[in-house]
Amino acid sequence: MNEALGCVAAALCGYLLGSVNTALVISRLVFKKDIRREGSGNAGVTNAMRVMGLRAGAAVIVGDAAKAVAAVALGRALAGDAGGIVGGIAVLAGHAFPLFFGFRGGKGVMSAAGVMFMWDWKSALAAITLFGVVLLLTRYVSLGSLCAVTSLPLFAGLVFNRAPYLVITLACVAAGIIFLHKQNIVRLIKGTENRVSPRKRQKE
Repeated sequence: MNEALGCVAAALCGYLLGSVNTALVISRLVFKKDIRREGSGNAGVTNAMRVMGLRAGAAVIVGDAAKAVAAVALGRALAGDAGGIVGGIAVLAGHAFPLFFGFRGGKGVMSAAGVMFMWDWKSALAAITLFGVVLLLTRYVSLGSLCAVTSLPLFAGLVFNRAPYLVITLACVAAGIIFLHKQNIVRLIKGTENRVSPRKRQKE
């Protein structure tokens, strides 16, 4: 398989993997509900923890990160580094706009973490550390996520001196995730954003 066809295959496989939204799968199969109609309405880790409990949230973390790692690894197997980039972008697109769930998915933070570790683990680790610090100081998951994704291209370009194509790709991914958080940004500005407060699953 030549590189061009490999990249097409990586894009298709990555998108389909991304479309398997873990929070939606668990909420429908285990809890017989659509998480997009519960809590904040987001099909992601934070809402999964609030609505379904910590164990379900942990399963979402593992599932979303694992499919991202698999997409990048498969892309590399099909078309080298270019395939890894394409597969990573495609899995994030699938997570945000899942084919199997009406093109309405999550914001992709945990999947992005998996992708970033595969692309540049040092920058990813630095960004996740920043996320943890911001979360501890503010208890805003959204603010921590926004700070982390914004810092990724900065860490990659200014600290670890990565290739320009990777820095640009990271910047584009960060811009996409920031766009998906636009409602969170409005709530942060207004002071109405929910702070993280883990608790047991709510009774039905």
